[in-house]
Amino acid sequence: MVCMFVSCTRQGTGSSLSDYHALLAEELTEEENIHNPERLIQIITDLSMSGSLTTEEAAYQRAMIHFDVAMNPIKAAPECFSILDSRFIRRNVQAHMHVYEILAQYYHLVKQYKLSMEYALKGQRMAQEQNDSVMYAMFSYNLLEAQIDLGSGYYYDELEELIPVLESSSERFVQEALVRIYSDEIGDQWDVENYDEIIDYGTRCLAVLDKLGKTQMLDELRAKVAAVMARSYVAMGEPEKAQEVFEQALHTDLVKTRPGCFNLLGYYLDTDQLQKIPELLNAPEDMSRLDKYTWANMALLTDLQAYYERVGQTRLVEQTGMQMDVVRDSIVHREHHLEVEKATIMSEMKVDEVQRELSTMQLYQQYLIGVLIVLLLVTVYFAWSFFRQKKERNRKIVELNNTLDYLYPVRPGAEEQKLADVPIPAEELTPQEEQEVDEETLQDVLQRMNELIVNEKLYLNENITREDMARRLHVDKAILIQSFRKFLNDCTMPTLLNKYRVKQAIVLMKSQPNYTVQAIAEDSGFSNVRKFYRIFKDEMGMTPTEYREAMESGEGSVLPPPPYISTNN
Repeated sequence: MVCMFVSCTRQGTGSSLSDYHALLAEELTEEENIHNPERLIQIITDLSMSGSLTTEEAAYQRAMIHFDVAMNPIKAAPECFSILDSRFIRRNVQAHMHVYEILAQYYHLVKQYKLSMEYALKGQRMAQEQNDSVMYAMFSYNLLEAQIDLGSGYYYDELEELIPVLESSSERFVQEALVRIYSDEIGDQWDVENYDEIIDYGTRCLAVLDKLGKTQMLDELRAKVAAVMARSYVAMGEPEKAQEVFEQALHTDLVKTRPGCFNLLGYYLDTDQLQKIPELLNAPEDMSRLDKYTWANMALLTDLQAYYERVGQTRLVEQTGMQMDVVRDSIVHREHHLEVEKATIMSEMKVDEVQRELSTMQLYQQYLIGVLIVLLLVTVYFAWSFFRQKKERNRKIVELNNTLDYLYPVRPGAEEQKLADVPIPAEELTPQEEQEVDEETLQDVLQRMNELIVNEKLYLNENITREDMARRLHVDKAILIQSFRKFLNDCTMPTLLNKYRVKQAIVLMKSQPNYTVQAIAEDSGFSNVRKFYRIFKDEMGMTPTEYREAMESGEGSVLPPPPYISTNN
């Protein structure tokens, strides 16, 4: 094998890297190398001593073995520091991106998030220039990883977009990132009780973990994913499958220490095996695996509080509740701090970029001015088109709301009438008859539905479906669906109710300034604070905390309400 390496590296720097990766991929088929990367390190050392590899090439390849084979950025980072500004790295874009990826992960592991984001942003720009979608997705995940660890956790839609890109790559470090994304997605789906998605992501995650082998980090992921899958099977009424997958969590090293063993606590609660929980609480502490101020730790504290309530330990229930308040407040505070850090990094990168461009700007000054003029005209045109479309869309919304208000004004005593009991004089329609429903009837359905939701506060109920709403309104489901398609962009009932919940939350912020965020979330119909944060930001463009601060500073009154059906209440 050493001879093969020598013949590869003597072909030059460009080909040596590609041939090295080909040889490494071949060596990875041998199980012994996955668990013993020192063998590959020794080969690199022999080649370096024989002169077949330069010092910089050898350092880079050792870094990639630590990172790609052993999946240990901590060991790979020192090798990268020695070649970060070398000629070899500057001449090889792919190697340069790999070094940035290693350093981004290294600084994330040691919790220096500012440096992690800095290298991720640099790598993201380089990957974009090279049109490398996989590496761009990797750097995007590095940025989101810091936001997930320090922020409120409403970035999961962006994670879903990365999954298909990363699944297209067979690189081990890409697959390792993929299982972390699966784990994050599973946590998000658990919040909304989407057990089918949990089983799907969990099955895919465990399959990749089986191929990657056994490391401490992978062991932790396996325990967490298997435990959540087991709880999902319990919730779905499949105890045999739950026990089968839970065995995988039990046979990991993670569960031998706290807080790793806490991942088992929820399963024991769900299956009424309370007698096994004291053993978990007596496990030795391992602070290296504990990040106190994360939503994941909040979930563990929630399970722990539920256990104390079950066994009647009131004092510990209160203590755990206070810990949860501290964690929640810290997450909100660090989220703001993270945004400031990210803005600072991007500003510093922009300054560096401008300084590099100044040396060549004089040679192309006239050309650049012409390009800027064209770009300005194009920007103005697109901005004008955008605002024109927005104005037209808003005009149509106002027109619809005014029409509904005109057709059904508030009448004295209307709040005492059960609007759901007033049927629409229309027979049930077949699919062929749907197109014959007039627009006035569809508007009537929407107006009555709006009044029903507001008067009876149906947004506090999470289980309302279109079928339930049609039954309450005494109309055929086909008519309700057609109303949604024509006037509400065919949105789902949960999405529509979320808009009412956000509106209710805004009302509570203004009328009850002393309410906590959790109290506002509960009184607005949200099942948990995390979901409230994510949906509120999607609707309003800012978190509840930011909205309240803007409102207190006098800006809240001018913020637009979320798009919902007009109401006179």
